[in-house]
Amino acid sequence: MDTMILLNARNPYLQALALAGLITCSSLGAETMTNAESREAQRQIAVEHQTAKQACNAQNSNAKDVCLQEAKGAYKVARAELENKDEPSPRHQRNLGIAKADSTYQTANERCDDANGAAKSACRADAKSARKAALLDIK
Repeated sequence: MDTMILLNARNPYLQALALAGLITCSSLGAETMTNAESREAQRQIAVEHQTAKQACNAQNSNAKDVCLQEAKGAYKVARAELENKDEPSPRHQRNLGIAKADSTYQTANERCDDANGAAKSACRADAKSARKAALLDIK
């Protein structure tokens, strides 16, 4: 049934029913978190970040640096995801994409420290081009 027909109808019951349906449909994707839910999610993200950082302490040299960078990247992405879930908007969606691209780039760049000379330069160039491509996909 066409909603315009219902709204044009003289029956107030049909008008109210159509309006309720429109309001329900428009609010389905706009559910935001309560303040308590948001604070709990932030606390959980912080706990997971601390746990990941502590797990990195068992590693040595560049493996530890890579692990710490992965933990830092996961934290930033989780915060951006929470922000996007809490207040959905194109800006928050873009910030989430940037956080993911930057996290991947920083981790890849840290992994490149294991290489030497030309291999290290090529590795960093690959990481940089992958980040650039990911950022272009966001826009």
